[in-house]
Amino acid sequence: MKSPGHLLKAAGSLVLAIWAVCSCGTARVQIREVPAAPDFSGIDSTLDLYLASLDGEPPEIQKENIDFIINECGNDTATARHAALRMYDHYRNSPLMGAETMAIHLIDTWFSAGRMKMRSDEELLAARMFAEFNRNSLIGARAPECIFKTPDGKDFNIPEDCLGEYTVLYFYDAGCPVCTIESARLKADAEAGNQPVRLNLVMVYTGQDREIWGNYCSSRLPGTTDSLNTTNLWSPGYESDFPRLYGVISTPKLFLLDKQGTIIGRNLDTESLKELLVKTVSPPQITPEEMKMLVDIVLPTIGARNCENVKALVDIFRKQLEDSSMAERAAFLGALYYDLRYRPEYPYKCGAAYLAEKEILPSWENWDGAILADALLFMELYNMTPLGEKVQDFPLPGMKKTLYGVKAPLTVVFIYSPGCTRCESEMPAIKTLEDKYRNRAEFIYINSDEYDTESFLAGYYDLSLLPAIFLLGEDKDLYAKYIDAEELGELLEIILSSR
Repeated sequence: MKSPGHLLKAAGSLVLAIWAVCSCGTARVQIREVPAAPDFSGIDSTLDLYLASLDGEPPEIQKENIDFIINECGNDTATARHAALRMYDHYRNSPLMGAETMAIHLIDTWFSAGRMKMRSDEELLAARMFAEFNRNSLIGARAPECIFKTPDGKDFNIPEDCLGEYTVLYFYDAGCPVCTIESARLKADAEAGNQPVRLNLVMVYTGQDREIWGNYCSSRLPGTTDSLNTTNLWSPGYESDFPRLYGVISTPKLFLLDKQGTIIGRNLDTESLKELLVKTVSPPQITPEEMKMLVDIVLPTIGARNCENVKALVDIFRKQLEDSSMAERAAFLGALYYDLRYRPEYPYKCGAAYLAEKEILPSWENWDGAILADALLFMELYNMTPLGEKVQDFPLPGMKKTLYGVKAPLTVVFIYSPGCTRCESEMPAIKTLEDKYRNRAEFIYINSDEYDTESFLAGYYDLSLLPAIFLLGEDKDLYAKYIDAEELGELLEIILSSR
């Protein structure tokens, strides 16, 4: 018995249930001289669940599982045949794009080859016709080569003359009511500029009346726009054999080809076409959790967590994205910016500022409005208190002097809010440091809920994330910002031990 370990999504219990029924079917045939009509109701629901669990898997995986199920029925040909027919019906009638690939596999491998019988000769003939008219235009296959004619009689080769852009291939007939609706939608979308990417729209008239075709093109079909390149074609005498190659036995028929001429969508309507286009051209998204993990993995390979190394990390990613589209570049670097920007530690914020200066602000027109606005605000906050420069003076709460009146080798300013969870967790460690370095460093506590931060602090200090800890020198030069209690302790130890 084969191991079910290669079944990617199908539950092992479902496989066992199918095997069990197969075995029972074998036993019934063996012990009865005249077998009763088999009852397959026990496996139908199980098999349906099994197949549903495979939806979305690559075709080769699904084909492997189809053969696996049939083969596991062993000598019980009745159960194997029922399972094969049940799976054929599932894939033949599935609304999911790409399911026809598995239906054709069943036809070619089991039914047409004579290994399994269909319910009638007529059904087998229809299945063979279905396979013949669909096998050449399956998802993932290169678009079949067809030579059509343009209105001025020139040859047009699909897919060769469509390469380099995404291509919508639209087969229609002038007398088809549904085509009239789809043509109107395509025209409205073209005139509204609703394409998420520049497209080729290749429209193939399936009829044979040149005059009707010309009138239809001028009255019902879209023309070329800034984002849409349209081409009208037909096949006089059906010399191109497009009905068989593209399965055009009825209209309308819509395909989507990628820039290399590979079929990535078939049997579409205008709405599903738009959804597929957006999904196809949208850059892959990276979650905040994934970005955080990536930064945490890559940064240690560069070196210690400091400003210059985080900048180096940013440059590594920028270099890797040089050949990517602007959309892909913005999606990844935007996620990186948000990760660095909202970490509390200074090295990460330094990297976020570097990324904003190098990528976001210089090419602002390519970025989402939300990230651009955030970057502008962040840079304003980040540049308020540059390292090494003298900070802005302000009156101390409950005291008659200002910050500049504090005479100490080092000054720690701890700005907090009583309702802030991070503030509550950092406060005990700050108090411990104050006791340890008493008379060597002055600690100033500012409750932002009670102090007039708007008048004295907000315009000069970044208070977007509390607690905000600032380490100042004797002349009130800024030694450190965007630090936590642990980093403050390390800095105090280094600075004071050298004095």
